[in-house]
Amino acid sequence: MEELIIKPAAAEESEQIAAMIGKVFVEYNAASMLPEGRAKFLEFIRPANIRMRLTAGACMFVAYHGGQVVGVIEVRIYSHIALLFTARHYQRRGIAKKLLQAAIARCLEKRPQLKAITVNSSAYAVPVYEQLGFIIRNKEQMQQGVRYLPMVLLLPQQ
Repeated sequence: MEELIIKPAAAEESEQIAAMIGKVFVEYNAASMLPEGRAKFLEFIRPANIRMRLTAGACMFVAYHGGQVVGVIEVRIYSHIALLFTARHYQRRGIAKKLLQAAIARCLEKRPQLKAITVNSSAYAVPVYEQLGFIIRNKEQMQQGVRYLPMVLLLPQQ
C-alpha cells in the first residue's frame, strides 16, 4: 500500500490541484451556490490563478497518494482557510486533518501569536470542520452568490 504524502504545493501542480478541487466542488458544493458564486469559485480555482497564488508564496499543502493529488488546503494571511478539499474516494481517512495540521504548523511559524484559524464553510463541509474542532461563530451568510457559515478553530496558546 502506498503512503500518503503531505507537502507544500508547487506552482507546477496547479493543473492537478484545480482538477481535483473542481470534481469535488461540482459533486458536493456547486448546487448550494447561485450562478454568480459558482462562477467566482471556478475562477478562483483556475490553474493559472492557483499558479499565480503559489508563485506569490501562498500557504498551500497537497496530499498525494499513488502519484495523484487527493487533497489540498490553502490558508490566506496565515489565518483563514480559503480551500480544503479531499477527493471523493479519499474522504473519511483523516486527510483533511493531516492537511490542517500541516497548515496550522506553517501558520504558527509565520504568526507565532496566532490564536485562531477561520473558515467560511459550505453547509456540506460543516460536519467535517466540526470534527476538526471548529465551531460555528455566526448564522449562514451569502456573499457574491456564495452561501457559507463562518467558523473558527481556537488554537491552544503556547
